[in-house]
Amino acid sequence: MDEIEQTQEPILTDEIITTDSSNQELKDTILKLTEKIYEECEWCYQFDEDEAQVFAWTNENDDSEEEPSVTFTLNNNNNSYLTFMYKDKVFKLFARELTDAGKNLRNKSNTEIDTENINEK
Repeated sequence: MDEIEQTQEPILTDEIITTDSSNQELKDTILKLTEKIYEECEWCYQFDEDEAQVFAWTNENDDSEEEPSVTFTLNNNNNSYLTFMYKDKVFKLFARELTDAGKNLRNKSNTEIDTENINEK
């Protein structure tokens, strides 16, 4: 097993850190070390390389102890969707009945999970 160098200094980098380890705890730790928390924040969406569009932001007058976040919930019905429009482009997140393409993705994912479970035994 490779040794991991420990440091007390924070890691501030835009570089991609990779590991050969399959240890999820190590990967989660690396993610936390490289994660930058925004005290003041805005949430955006972007089409391709077009200008990012702000759709939510932190409130400078909010005294809440809760960490700011944006959560989308799309239920499993035909009226469950989010649409973003910018100029002549439309970005839509939505629910629909399961198609053959969705079944294939689900089956592939289930097969990968089954293989991982077998390999862990």
